[in-house]
Amino acid sequence: MNICLVSRYFNNRNGGLGIYSENLLKELLDTEHQIDVVQSTEDQNTLRYLLWTALTIKLDIPKYSDIYHALSPWEAIWLPKNKSNIVTYHDFMPIKYSAEVYRNVVKRVGGKELFKLAMRRTNNRADYILVNSQQTKQEAEKHLDFDSSEIKITRLGISSDLESGRTEKNKDFKIGTLGRLSPRKRTHKFAKLFSKTDMDAELHIAGKGKELQKLRQLDDNRIKLHGFIPEEQKNKYLNSLDLFVLPSRLEGYGLTVVEAMKTKTPVAVAEDCLIPKDVKEKCYSFNLNKKDIKDLVNINKTKEGSYEFAKKHTWKNCSKKTLETYEEVFNE
Repeated sequence: MNICLVSRYFNNRNGGLGIYSENLLKELLDTEHQIDVVQSTEDQNTLRYLLWTALTIKLDIPKYSDIYHALSPWEAIWLPKNKSNIVTYHDFMPIKYSAEVYRNVVKRVGGKELFKLAMRRTNNRADYILVNSQQTKQEAEKHLDFDSSEIKITRLGISSDLESGRTEKNKDFKIGTLGRLSPRKRTHKFAKLFSKTDMDAELHIAGKGKELQKLRQLDDNRIKLHGFIPEEQKNKYLNSLDLFVLPSRLEGYGLTVVEAMKTKTPVAVAEDCLIPKDVKEKCYSFNLNKKDIKDLVNINKTKEGSYEFAKKHTWKNCSKKTLETYEEVFNE
C-alpha cells in the first residue's frame, strides 16, 4: 500500500501529537509499505499555521496514495475527496471545554468553529476513525456520524526504554511533574500549594511553557525546575521520583501518567482531572482545591494493575492496530 500521513508535527518536542506522529511514522517505515509524509507546518502560531497550511498543503498531498491518514482532526480538513481516508481523534476538548482550552476569546470561538469544520469534513470524507480509549470512542459516537464498528480503539505507545530502575531510596521525598507549563496544566497552582506547606519533600518540575516565569518567582528552594526533558532522559527523571503528580484539568489521554506507571513510580492525579476513566482508575487522587496536600508523601506504592496497564502501550501495538484498519479500508 501507498500510505500518506498528514500531521502538523513529526517531532516529540511538540508534545502529544508530535510524539504520536513521529513514533507511528517510525514503525510504519519498518514495514513493506510506501509511506509519504505531509507536514503542514511546525509553526506554533495558530494564524500563521492556518494561512500557511491553506496555501500549501493541497500541493503537498500526493494524488495517488491508497490510504490517507490525518493524524489529528485539524488535518482532516485537508483530506482529498473520494479517497480512502482515516482520521485520528485524540479528544473532543475544543468543543466540550473550549473555555478552558482557549483563554483568548477570539481563539476560543475560532478554535471551536474550526474543530466543527474538521468534524464535518471527517463525516463527509473519512471511512474510519481511530481513537485512543473507550471514553473517546463514546464521545466520537456522540459527535460524529459513524457506526461503532467504524471507530477503532488504538492505544498510544510509550518508549520501550521506560523501565523501573531505582537502586536506592531518596533522602528527601521527591514529587515530580512532566509536561507543558500552560494554565490548564495547573502546575503553577500545585507549586503554590506545595510552597505553602512544610512538607519534608522536594517538588521537581520538568517542562517549558508560559508559566515557567511564574514558577521561577516562587521563593522556595525545595522547588526544582528542570526545563524540557528529552526522550532519552525521561526514564532517568521518572525513576528519580517517589511520586508523579498530574495536577492538570484537561488531558486528551494523560500519556505522561502511563509513562510514570511503566517505571513503577506511584501516580496521583487531581480529582477533577478529565482523562479517560481506565487511565484515572490506575492512579491515586488528590484535591487541588484543598490547601493541604501533605498526605501525598504517604503514597509509597503503585496502584494495583498500573504497571500491567502501562505495558500494553507500545508503538508496535499502535502501528499493528493502525495497519489493520488500513488493510480493512484497502480491501473494501
